[in-house]
This record gives sequence, C-alpha cells and structure tokens, in this order.
Amino acid sequence: MPFLPSLSISHTLLLTSFLLPSSVLLVKTYFRNHPLPASLTSKIQISESIFSPSSSFPFHSIDIVNPRHHITITDTRTIHLSRTEVSNISDEEILARFTKGFFSGWIFTPERHLLAGLSMFGMKLVPVGFSAIKSHNTTISSLSQLSGTTLPTKHSMLFGGNFMVLDINLKPRASPVDYLASAAPNVVSYIEIGFGDDRKSFAGFHRFEVTHNTKMAADKGGDAGVVTSYSTSCCNLSRNQAPFPQFVFTFHKLYALGLFRDGITEVLRAPTTG
Repeated sequence: MPFLPSLSISHTLLLTSFLLPSSVLLVKTYFRNHPLPASLTSKIQISESIFSPSSSFPFHSIDIVNPRHHITITDTRTIHLSRTEVSNISDEEILARFTKGFFSGWIFTPERHLLAGLSMFGMKLVPVGFSAIKSHNTTISSLSQLSGTTLPTKHSMLFGGNFMVLDINLKPRASPVDYLASAAPNVVSYIEIGFGDDRKSFAGFHRFEVTHNTKMAADKGGDAGVVTSYSTSCCNLSRNQAPFPQFVFTFHKLYALGLFRDGITEVLRAPTTG
C-alpha cells in the first residue's frame, strides 16, 4: 500500500476551526428537518463518563487504542427496539444496517466527502494505525462496498484509511426463546471501528452493539427485543488528560446523537439486499 501523507497537526486544527461552526449549524438543521418519531426519540438514553481504564473495561479495543491506559472520554447512546421493529433479523444484519446508516447518513456525509476529497490528492485527514495490528485485510473506499446484511471483515480499512475495523463479535442467530436458556445476563454482538493512531497523540473507536437481555426476555415470555447501542471512546496518547477542550465535547454530543439516529433509521428500514 503506498504511503499517503496526512495533514499536519496545525493544518488539522486550522481546518477544524473552520469546520466546527459550520458543523454546529449543520447538526441543528439536521435535527429540525430529520426528526425521529417521538416514540423512538423518547427511548434514547445517553450516558457519559471520564475514567482511567487501568481496571477491567468491557471493550476489547481499549487495549489496542489506549495501551498506556490514559484518561479516556466515553459516551454511549442506547435504544430498546422490539422484535417487531427490527423484523426479527439477525444481530449481524442489525449491526450491518447500523454501520451503513452511520456512514451514509446525513450527518456523516460532509465528513465523508472531505475524506474523499483529501484522498484524491493522496492525503488522509487522520490516518488510522495501531501498533498491535501489523496488517489489514481489505479496503472499503465507498458506500457501495458496505453491505446492509453482512459486516466488513476484521482489520478492514474504511474510507481512505481513516478508520479500521478492530474487533467483531457475533452471537449465533437464535430465536427469542433461546436466549432464556443463556446463563449470561446479556447476549452481546458488536463491531468496533478505530480511528487515530496509538503511536501519535490521538486515538479512539466507535462501538456498535446489539444486546439481548436474558432477564428481560424471561420477564416478557421470551420476546424482549434488542438494545442497540453506539459508544465512542477516545484518549490523548501524548498526555494523560482529556483529548479535547470541553466545548468540542459539547458539539460531539450533538454530532454523535445525529450519527446514532442515522444508524437507527437505517436499522428500521424495510429489509434490503447487499
């Protein structure tokens, strides 16, 4: 794979200073013109935390992204969907649809076009790379290469090498009643997609997750639906402090909510092929 130069830190910060105000306006316009049904909006839950992951952490990719165990910023958006709402499709298809909606939706489109434009000049915005991963499998450069039914393979590079699939865990497809027999409190499938570089100053990952709560399934006679979650985790690799100023995280909360809504909208679409 030929070397592709990245923007310098100063150029990236300058670009961000111009993009942030326009992005805020874009997000506000999105929420005004692309509302989710109130029945769904009311079910979205948001949690956030700042912590040092020196103890056990439920995400596999944290050791890849943050090997020095620096302070990590993370937030999660979740929604409970009934089996009727997800048409009884497999966990992998739910995750594949969410991934496609996340990257193809209205919110991510400007960033996707920016990445494509830089790629035309042989550049990357923030090249992804991790010391624990020596090679990648495939490269996905366009939306047409993202399936709505199956996930990209582990260690695939996405959108010009700005993202990488770090880990995938898929539970075998089962009927809702089958989850009653599980000894675990939750049956979880997920995909984790990394960005940044642990050998530089900034890295993180997105985690898209589908959870079957076995206790809830027992309480509801086997059909508890699924909990779909989107988490983001990022850290400063050069210093043990928050990676960005607070005002950036304030914008991130709105931006991430828009990405989550785009992912859920795609999950709830009628079944498609490919």
